[in-house]
Amino acid sequence: DVILLSDDGSNGVTAYITLDGSVGYTTVHRQMRMLDSQKFQMGTSGDFEMYHDGTDNHIDVDTGDLTIYQKHSDSDIIFKGNDGGSTITALTLDMSAGGSATFAGDVIIDKDSARLVLQDTGTGNALNQWVSYRDSAGTERAYLGYGSTSNSVFYVVNNLSDLKFYAGGVLNTTMAG
Repeated sequence: DVILLSDDGSNGVTAYITLDGSVGYTTVHRQMRMLDSQKFQMGTSGDFEMYHDGTDNHIDVDTGDLTIYQKHSDSDIIFKGNDGGSTITALTLDMSAGGSATFAGDVIIDKDSARLVLQDTGTGNALNQWVSYRDSAGTERAYLGYGSTSNSVFYVVNNLSDLKFYAGGVLNTTMAG
């Protein structure tokens, strides 16, 4: 074994790194700090990298998939962030519910500048929840949702033209404005 020892800051000596041939791995006993833009690389060709460039943090993968695997049974995967000084949970993937995703804010699905937006606004008697389709200019063209002061109104709105309802591939009703 090879043990790298150094002063521990209080007139003692402590192990910082141990190369342990009997178990076949290296143990780091103290914090390890990489300077800005110095990459921690894994893989024979350095295919996986993590680093901080002085401003942003990066995880770069040059080959294969990036898999995040929560091995502990029924424990969630949680994404947190800082929103104006407050810690928020932006996204929770609930493993005990088959990976159900719970977002703290609106969910926006953006494909070729057209958007599907799931929104939840207001509180109490002014609660409004809807799914809206917005064109590439961001103009809301249609939505499905409910809300009002009594939360008793269900809306189906098409701002483009006639509203049509289909069932089993057959047009059942057309409503014109």
